[in-house]
Formats: sequence, structure tokens, C-alpha cells
Amino acid sequence: MTLCCDRFQQSPAALKKCCDFVKSAMMESEVATLKKYFWKLTAYAEKYPDLSGFQDDLLHLFARNFCAMMELKDSCELANAEWLGAMLERDDLCAPSEFAVLETVLRWVRHLPGERCQYTASLLSNVRFGLIPRDMLTNPTLANDTCFPGLKEACHTAVQYHYLPQEFRPSVSSEYDRPRGTSKVLLAFNTDHSSFCYSDAGNTQYFDLDTRQWVTLKHVKPPSVHPVGSSAILDGRFMIVRCEKEIFSLDVGNESWEKLPDMIRPNADSQLCVHGGFLYAVSADTSERYDRSTGHWQWLAPLNEPRSGVALVSYMDCLYAIGGTKDMESSNAVEAFDPQRNRWDIKSSTIKCHSKTIAFVANGQMYVTSGDYGSCKSSVVEVYSYGNSFGAWSKVDQSLASPGAVQAGSKVLFIVGRRVFDGGVRMLPDQVFPSDMYGWREIWEKESVWHEVVPLAVERFE
Repeated sequence: MTLCCDRFQQSPAALKKCCDFVKSAMMESEVATLKKYFWKLTAYAEKYPDLSGFQDDLLHLFARNFCAMMELKDSCELANAEWLGAMLERDDLCAPSEFAVLETVLRWVRHLPGERCQYTASLLSNVRFGLIPRDMLTNPTLANDTCFPGLKEACHTAVQYHYLPQEFRPSVSSEYDRPRGTSKVLLAFNTDHSSFCYSDAGNTQYFDLDTRQWVTLKHVKPPSVHPVGSSAILDGRFMIVRCEKEIFSLDVGNESWEKLPDMIRPNADSQLCVHGGFLYAVSADTSERYDRSTGHWQWLAPLNEPRSGVALVSYMDCLYAIGGTKDMESSNAVEAFDPQRNRWDIKSSTIKCHSKTIAFVANGQMYVTSGDYGSCKSSVVEVYSYGNSFGAWSKVDQSLASPGAVQAGSKVLFIVGRRVFDGGVRMLPDQVFPSDMYGWREIWEKESVWHEVVPLAVERFE
């Protein structure tokens, strides 16, 4: 993008075309591209008035990935108080929860406390405290932090607000508990065809991180035949393997299911993952990918070590296939698919074989853990990180994690189904006790009743 803008800066039409191309690329790999280019692109958009529309698009994409973007060092350094305040006022701001929004503001102030403490009260006025659960507001560490002027008073006022009868709350402020326009929710569903039916069987639900409760979406039904446990997100759509060998997509916005073309060699064991704009389906015997531009599947090189139930994750420039089962035994094999050469390369094996392997990316690193749900409820699970520069795995300290959750750097992530979900809980720099997960039990205690769960950014459900 930088080269493109430098070359065509004297040609507004060419520059606009270049920006349209970059916008399209960002929509395909939103967070990764934004993290790399956002502040450079913003500088160009401010320099050329004709790109005002492009600047609006950039801000919208930033708002949709607010917490992830504000964790960047560049964002902490370059975002000023006025800019951050305007971002907090946006209804299209997407965050795991309003508490995550509050923590983001505090992190920004903590980055340069001597210069930024004076803006704390003003920024807190744009946080919708009415959306934050009462027990989180009474956290002693939060309410008594003297580094943030006005925080204790804001928390106290919000607690009083929660005690008000519902009919009196609107008189306080229409903005105090107005939901954000979009939220990243944990979408989950089950069907009537399962022996593990939840009492609300047959309905899709999402986990509301502001109230920490499951909410039924009566207008979005699951497919008529239950899924088999593999999904991926592509263009805001929920992709799912179901009915043994067929693949369907759910468009939450349009409340509709659509069957995708059949794979070249349909396989009931295929695991799904999106990488580089393609939908990959990998099984013990075959590897294929779906090109949405042509609507066709294409053959790929198979795994070097055939195994079923691998954990797929997109990391750096490769698609990784980790673990799985071979000859009824768990495997610790790791392979990386290079799209440029259409081949799988053998990488360093994980330290141990995991039951129902889960792989995920957080803080720019790849992690692997176990999806053995029974152990998640009784003890803290083991987590290992992959050192890309050394090509080796190392065990991650989980001393501050609680059952049902895993720790990856400062992030606390929840295990639900065979997925790891970021609920916005963060470790404080000087934290010595495990995070209190009691209020989050709803998110991890019922994972066995769901056929499939997926984190998805959607319009706020009313």
C-alpha cells in the first residue's frame, strides 16, 4: 500500500483505485492487515482530502476490531485522547464486552500515566457503565486504583444505577446502558437430533458478554441435520460441516442457510479453516480448498502423516494441521501447508499428544491445548506456545488461570467446545491471584450440550 500511494500520489484517481484495492484486501484478512497498515493508511487519508471516504472506512474497520487494535503498541502511542473519545462514542464499535472497553481505556492511560491521567474522567464518560455487570464494578483492584482519577466514583455510580428499579433507569442517561451497534458474540446451536439436547433444543443461542447469559435467537434455526463438529468463518458467514459430508453456510444477518457445492471427494472427517481467503477442508485422506470467486473446490497435496481430527489454524503465512488421531492413537505431529508451493512441511511436534487438540492464535503467537472437556471443569489445562523463530514448543504458565479458562500472555480465554473464545478478560500487570471466573461459569459449563460454537462479529441482537 505504501509503495502504491507513493507512486500514484500525484494521480487522485489512481490513488483512489489503490485505496479501494487495499480496502478489499482488509475486508478479507481484516485484523492482520489493519494491524500492519492502519496508522500509515490513516496518515495518507488525512493528507489527501479526496480520500475522506476511505478514512471513514478505516475508522469503521478499526471500530469493528477495537480491542484487538488498541492492544497494538502503535495504537497506544499514536491515539490521542480526542481520537479515542470519538471512537468510544461510535455505535459500530465492536468489543467482547463493555468491561473490555473500560479496560482498553485504562490500558491507554497506563501507557503514559503522567501525560494521560488528566483525560481519564472525560474518556470514562464515554464508557457505557450500565452495561457492565455489578460484580465486576465492585472488584477492589479496579475500584481502588488511584492511578485513574474518577474511576472509583464512576464505578460507585454505576453500582447505584444497577440497584435502581428498571422504570427509573432511563432518566439517568439514555447512553448509560445503550448497547453497542455490534458485538463479537459466541454463537452456538444444537438440534433436536442429539442425545445431548439442551432444554432449549432446536434453537440457536448467543452468549451476551455484558450480562454473561445465553440468549435464544428464535429467528435463527440450526440446520435440520446436526453438525459433526467443524466450522470456520468466511466473510462474516458461519461455515459448518453437517450431514456427514455436506457443507452449509449460515448468514446471520440474512437469517439464512446456504448449501455450498460438494467437495471433489466429500469426507465426513474434514476439518475446516479459513486461510488467505480460501476455505480449507482437511481430512486424513484428502485436502481441498474452496475458492469463493469461482465457486469450485480444488485438490491440494495431502498430509504427510495421514490422521483424522486435526486442529487447523491459520498462522503467519501458513495453515497448520496439529495433532489428530492415527490408528486410534493421539498424535503430536505438526505440519504446515505452504500455499505458494502446494505442499505440507513437517514442523516440530508438540511436546505431548493432546486429547481433542485445540489450536489458536493470540498475541501474535500460536498455542495448542486440550479439548478434553472433563479435565477443563476439574483442573487447569496445559497450554503450549510455538516459538516461530526457533520452531519449538514451550509450556505456558497457567498459575493465574481458572478451570474452564486458559492463559495466553495477558489474555484469559475460555474453552467452549473445541474452540477458544476471547471474552475480554485480561490479566493485570501485577496480578498474583487467579482471575475470578465465577461469573463466567455459564460460558464454559454447558459446552457439552452444543454441537457447534463459533465467535462471530454480528449486529447487536435486540
